[in-house]
Amino acid sequence: MRPFSLALLAATLLAAPLAAQETITFTVDQANSDFHFGGDTNLGPINGVPNGNFEMAGWMDVDVTAGAIPVEAGSLTGSDLYTVPGTLSAEIPNPIPWLPPLAEMDLIGARLSLTSPNFTVDGSGNFTAMVTTTFLSGIIDVRPITGSPFQMDLTGMFGAPSASSGTITVQPGGGFHSTAPIDARFDFSDPTSGISGYLDIVGTLVADWGCPTPIIYCTAKVNSQGCTPQIATTGFPSYSDPTPFDVSASGIINKKNGLLFYGYGPNNVPFQGGILCVAPPIRRTSVQNSGGSSSGTDCTGTFSYDFNALIQSQTDGNLAPGAGAFMQYWSRDPASPSTTNLTDAVEVTICS
Repeated sequence: MRPFSLALLAATLLAAPLAAQETITFTVDQANSDFHFGGDTNLGPINGVPNGNFEMAGWMDVDVTAGAIPVEAGSLTGSDLYTVPGTLSAEIPNPIPWLPPLAEMDLIGARLSLTSPNFTVDGSGNFTAMVTTTFLSGIIDVRPITGSPFQMDLTGMFGAPSASSGTITVQPGGGFHSTAPIDARFDFSDPTSGISGYLDIVGTLVADWGCPTPIIYCTAKVNSQGCTPQIATTGFPSYSDPTPFDVSASGIINKKNGLLFYGYGPNNVPFQGGILCVAPPIRRTSVQNSGGSSSGTDCTGTFSYDFNALIQSQTDGNLAPGAGAFMQYWSRDPASPSTTNLTDAVEVTICS
């Protein structure tokens, strides 16, 4: 049996790294995402009741492009942001203070999406993006003091692009923190009542993305000595943190060569008497010797590989923040019918 690299890997190695770009889903920090609802009409200003203040919750997707720093550029590619509370009340005050308001109004069930063209991010994490805010859903309900009430479905309505000078910064533990000021204006009009005007939604969106914990998956192959090798990790996979991310294996036949291989998706297919847990295309790392007992045959061998050194070398552009990598160890086992052995596998997400 020829080495694994000449069998499977030679046919499935990537020809060239791809662009270091991934979609990262940020979770909105509701408690710190403070917004205000107001506007103006041909009858007078829209005043929030009691004050027009609310919070925003939900998520937003950011396509990030990595380079010398974890985020060199990005774009907002969609989100689902909703107001808390779900109904925002306001009124158009009567110019005569002791009389009822000229109209009462509610913004009900507003859900918003943010999009933008590509923007650059400097070394401190600062960016300026032209952000378009679009209603995914929502109804404005207006009840004038005279005339008939009316409702308007806001779904699909979008405001003019506005500049947002925000930040995307690296956080301890491999995550990202983002702030994005939003100033969105939406025009409306009702030809029946003659009321027209605009709504203003203004505030700062605060959101975070946390680095996921590595996940062990798949089934290892029992080796010729009756041992089940195990893969393990120490630390976290990072695009910028110099601390090693160690991917190790134990329960390996002593004094045998092996290597860590990886890809970008999971697999579960029979291979060399075991299970191949990584989907092609597959990339291999350097050959290692398991060490262990200097004589005899046992399961004292181990492997260890600093995957952060590979990530930070930027030789594989697929290993960008937010990208997934799936890893498994292969090793020699001459007494096995296939003369090879496989560990279980680990799924990781590349962090900032």
